[in-house]
Amino acid sequence: MTNITPTKEENSNHNNCNHNDIHQNHNPHLHHEPHPHDVFHEHESKTKKYIILVLALFMIILIIFYFIFGQHLFGIIEGRIISQQFTNLTTVYSNNNIDNNYTIKFTQSSFDELQQYYFANQKTEVSVCLIGLYSNNFYTVNKLYYPKIIEQAFEHVTFQPCPEDTIIVLHTHPYKSCIFSEQDINSYKQNRQSSPDVIIALMCEENRFTLYRE
Repeated sequence: MTNITPTKEENSNHNNCNHNDIHQNHNPHLHHEPHPHDVFHEHESKTKKYIILVLALFMIILIIFYFIFGQHLFGIIEGRIISQQFTNLTTVYSNNNIDNNYTIKFTQSSFDELQQYYFANQKTEVSVCLIGLYSNNFYTVNKLYYPKIIEQAFEHVTFQPCPEDTIIVLHTHPYKSCIFSEQDINSYKQNRQSSPDVIIALMCEENRFTLYRE
């Protein structure tokens, strides 16, 4: 048997080849397929960033909306909640303080006349005395009386007292401003002793009213 000993040149080539293989195996620039776990975390991170961005934009819009409309916006929302509409010329007012329900009903002619007067006086507040009958928590309005106006503006009206047969004292407010002012409630309390069954009403849209009675 002949023993063949590799030459120095062959040994050198073999070593260089092994070295190149090792170098290639440890080359950081070689492409490796991403692990599925890494892909999941990358997708989850992008989703969180998207949610945070949407929430931030929503908060910015909300802040801008508040500074533009301010308290007026919240007043409209509150007024929408406490006010009510008439259906078939009738509505029911519930006084939570004394746990009573009051039914208010207009005749067709009186309701049409009230709406026409409301549309004709959009630049200033006006007042109307609603005349009719009251019995057993049921109010029937069949006539309108227009008291003499002492002073009026877009958000204010002062007028002479209504007749004794008035069952509802009504005045208008600017569009969608459906909340009684403190002065409205104070005036009602001052006049309540002489007319304990009278309701005060605020008209803030064509068919939207806020009612109050103690």
